[in-house]
Amino acid sequence: MVVDDVDVTAFVAAELDRRHPERLQVRAMRTADDYRAMWDALERLWSDTLARAEQLPEAVRHERADDEWSFAETLRHLIFAIDVWVGRMLLGEEKPYHRLGLPPTDYSRQDAAELGIDLEARAEAGCSPCSRPCRPGDTRCQGPILSNFQADASVRQAALNTPSIAQPHFLNSVSKWARSVS
Repeated sequence: MVVDDVDVTAFVAAELDRRHPERLQVRAMRTADDYRAMWDALERLWSDTLARAEQLPEAVRHERADDEWSFAETLRHLIFAIDVWVGRMLLGEEKPYHRLGLPPTDYSRQDAAELGIDLEARAEAGCSPCSRPCRPGDTRCQGPILSNFQADASVRQAALNTPSIAQPHFLNSVSKWARSVS
C-alpha cells in the first residue's frame, strides 16, 4: 500500500497484527491441533460479534455502507464460503450449498440457482444466519474434519489465500464493523 509515494504496507500490517493478534496465530498454523485451537479462538470472537449484532435492529443488520455488503449479506457469504471450502473442497460433496448462501457478486442468478442458492432468500424466523455461519446441526466446520487432516503446505496455502472465516482480513472487517456500530 502506497500513501503519498511512501510504501506503508509493513507499517499497516504491523499495526493490524498489534490490534488483532489472531492474525499472527493464523499465519503460524501448521498442524491440525493448531487449526483446532485457532477455530476455538475464532468461535469466541464470532460469539462476541454476533452478540453485538443481535442487539441491533433487523434493518440495521441489512443496511449497506458505501456499497459494501451488509452484515446479513456478509453472514450469507460466509455460509457459501464454508459450503465451498468444507463441503465441496474438503469433504467432496457435489452440492453442499445452502439456499441462504451468498456467492461472490460475479455469480449470475442462473449460476446461483444451479447451485440451489436463492439470491433473494431471507432467513425464516428462528433460522437466522446471524446465529452462526455453520447451520445448526452442521458439524462439518467445527473441527472434526481436521482430526485426520495433514496441514501440508499446498493445502494450507490454498486455504490462507482464499476468502474464509479464518483469514485475517475477515477478522479485520468484523472488528471494523463492530467498532462502527458501537
